[in-house]
Amino acid sequence: MAQIAQIKKIQKLLSRWYARHKRALPWRKTRDPYAVWISEIMLQQTRVDTVIPYFKRWMKRFPTMQSLAKAGEEEVLKHWEGLGYYSRARNLHRAAKQIASSGTKFPDSKEALLALPGIGKYTAGAILSIAFDQREPLVDGNVFRVFARLFNIHSDIEALSTRKKIWGLASAFVPEKNPGDFNQALMELGAAICVPGAPRCLLCPVRSLCEGFQQSDPSRLPVFKVKKKIEPFSGWMFLAEHNGRYLIQKRPEGQVMGGLWEFPSKMEGALETPEKLVWRHLKLRGDAQELPGKIKAAFTKFRGDYRIAHIRLKNLGMRKTQVHEQWILPQEAGKYTFSAPSRKLLRLLKGPTFFPPKAEAPLAQAGTLFFK
Repeated sequence: MAQIAQIKKIQKLLSRWYARHKRALPWRKTRDPYAVWISEIMLQQTRVDTVIPYFKRWMKRFPTMQSLAKAGEEEVLKHWEGLGYYSRARNLHRAAKQIASSGTKFPDSKEALLALPGIGKYTAGAILSIAFDQREPLVDGNVFRVFARLFNIHSDIEALSTRKKIWGLASAFVPEKNPGDFNQALMELGAAICVPGAPRCLLCPVRSLCEGFQQSDPSRLPVFKVKKKIEPFSGWMFLAEHNGRYLIQKRPEGQVMGGLWEFPSKMEGALETPEKLVWRHLKLRGDAQELPGKIKAAFTKFRGDYRIAHIRLKNLGMRKTQVHEQWILPQEAGKYTFSAPSRKLLRLLKGPTFFPPKAEAPLAQAGTLFFK
């Protein structure tokens, strides 16, 4: 464990650096626990530059916890569209309704916060220290990396023992005065200086006290001993058209991107014709035309791309539209919250190259942008 003198010196150097170099971020202009909560959930596994416009739009539409609690889930997901990990938005919505229904103010204790959906040790520590000025630690990916380098920790960063050790260090370092500022300083150091790969050690305010810098190669820290295996895939996305409307499907709850809408797709069938695939999976028959371009997609365990098939359906036969399906006009697409691959397809369809109104017309003659 760090010595008291070492802790005091790091606190002083880091706090001084943060006061001079912290970024002017919109959520740092308030100590409203609701705003702090929203920002911290958005920032999980998402870059700051990406979060800023989302945070501003969210706070304009849902300025209070009560306004979020009263909103419908579809609208909440639409305002989250593009941030990914949609369970975060659903948990925000559920927690807001839970707090609002109790008729109490925003929780200001660790026990009460941890009882809410989507709030763990990190988020609770952020809210309590930043909004309520309580001496609580927080450890995110940036802070894990900072402490692994600061104390030259070579054990697997994913190991429970390593994580417990770093949480202990974080607890010891949180000062009595301005704990929120210090916690944010740690995160800022990890985001701006102690970055993954090649840290900017020459700019680090605590370089002289960093054991990783003095004794080792900080670029090799933290250590990840188990690498995630990523499987490749090659599949199809289908634009199934009937009487000017296009088929979209809602993904089942509990699955990846559950509750979001998408154009039908399959992460398989690279060697099959789209006509066969659309019949096998959708029980629809029609003339198929492959469109130019591919849709790249990345999931937790898979990386690959989808080819795009436009299927013109002469009729629906005996097939009935399922409860999780809709046939939409192009101009209605903006009403739905789409999965990331389908949003990419929508952007592609808005571009200069689009499938023609008639299948026999050459692609070069395409001029009508259907999806606006």
